[in-house]
This record gives sequence, C-alpha cells and structure tokens, in this order.
Amino acid sequence: MKKITLILGIAGSLAFLMPTSINAQAPTAKSTMTSPADDLNAKADRQTERAAKELALNEEQKSKFKKFDIDRLYKIQPINEKIKATKDENEKAQLKAQKQQINQEFFNNVNSILTPAQQELWKKKFDEEVKKGNADHSH
Repeated sequence: MKKITLILGIAGSLAFLMPTSINAQAPTAKSTMTSPADDLNAKADRQTERAAKELALNEEQKSKFKKFDIDRLYKIQPINEKIKATKDENEKAQLKAQKQQINQEFFNNVNSILTPAQQELWKKKFDEEVKKGNADHSH
C-alpha cells in the first residue's frame, strides 16, 4: 500500500510539474525569434535615424521623435491587421480613416518639437510619405 501511495505521489508531482517545465521552456524558444514589439522598435529606430539625418534633429528631438513614432506604430499595427482581415470595404475605409488620424497626430506631435526651418522640411517629407501611402493603397 505504501508503494502505491508513493508511486501515485510521484506521478502526481510529475503531472503537476510538467506544465510548469513546458511553460518555462516556451519563452526560451521564442527568444530566438523576433517579436512584433522588437520589429516595431527596430522600425522606429530606422525611422528616427532617417528623420535625424533629413531634419538635422538634436538628441532631445531624436528621443521625442522616437517616442512619438513608437506610440504611432503600436496604435497602427492592430488597425493594419484588421484591414488585412476584413473584406468589408466600409470597415476598411473606417480603419484607414483611423490610421490617417493617428498619422496626423504623429505629424502634429513631431511638428511641435521642431524649429521653423525643420517644420517646413517635415511638412514636405510628411506630404511625400502620405502621397506614397495613398498610391500604394489605390491598387
């Protein structure tokens, strides 16, 4: 009887520990892949560096630009996923309008940290990007 109790006790303990050890391994397996957050942060880094070169941003401006861009990218990502997932043209139009509003907010935030000369350049660059984006979606 003691042997059966001991065996059941060990089996129960193993069953209890099994999910924990599997879950403990899951993050390790994922750590070799890039997460969506890593992708968004990398994209924000690239866009910040590009803006820094094109607009001659100082360190404080670069820091704020990156913060604004990360915020924008995190807001837009789920909208992009919904746009891809839906076939409803009305819903797509509403989602694109939301994206446009987020992009306008981003433009205004960045514009608020720029000098007048940088603002002129920023408006020109932003308008070019909007035209490119609209051209891509018209197909």
